[in-house]
Order: sequence, then C-alpha cells, then structure tokens
Amino acid sequence: MNKKRNFLLYLPALFLALLLSACSGPLKYMQHVPSDRVVTAPDEGKAMVVFMRPASLGFAIQSTVFLIKEDTPVLVGHVAAKKKVSYQIEPWKHLFMVVSEAADFMAAELEANKTYYALVTL
Repeated sequence: MNKKRNFLLYLPALFLALLLSACSGPLKYMQHVPSDRVVTAPDEGKAMVVFMRPASLGFAIQSTVFLIKEDTPVLVGHVAAKKKVSYQIEPWKHLFMVVSEAADFMAAELEANKTYYALVTL
C-alpha cells in the first residue's frame, strides 16, 4: 500500500517532465536563415505560400503541413511556434492539411507570381 501511495505522489512530477520534454525544442533539420537570404517572392510563374505560427501558445507541439496531391500527403514542412515555412508551388487549386493536436484542411486557388500567407493556429 505504501509503494502505491509513493507512486501516486511522483506521478504528477513524472507527467510534467514528460510534457515539458515531448516535442519541444528546435526541429532536427531546422536552420536559421539570415534576413538577407530570406526569399519573399516566388520564382517567375510560381506561387508561394508562407505558413506562419505567430503564437507561442502550445510551443511544445509542432504543426506539420502537408500538400494533398492525388490523395497522397506530401510533406511541406514542420511549423514551430513563432516560425515560418515558405513553400513554392505551381499556381492552381491545391489542398493543404495541417496536423498537430488536431487536423484541418485549407483549399487554395493560387495565382502565379503571388505570395500567400496562412496562419497555423492548431
């Protein structure tokens, strides 16, 4: 009985440690891009979508963005809190999906030579 009580005392601390360590910190392949090298416009004839996560709420959870192409998800990138991911694509109708704690879709009809901004709030 005493062992069970001790375990229950440590359970909240264990849960908190797991919560703070899970999915937190920078992504393995994410790298800082100096402001003079940031691409803000698409190549000629292409469209660009910039996925942004401005809020730090839920900082420990990364949001993953996919392009749904022929019913198959294609990875666009992982959007961390207070970060951006830009994606160049052919102009046309596209379907994007974001997955984190939940999932949602965004249909977009993109035009050539334009940049679009999408807030990731999941």
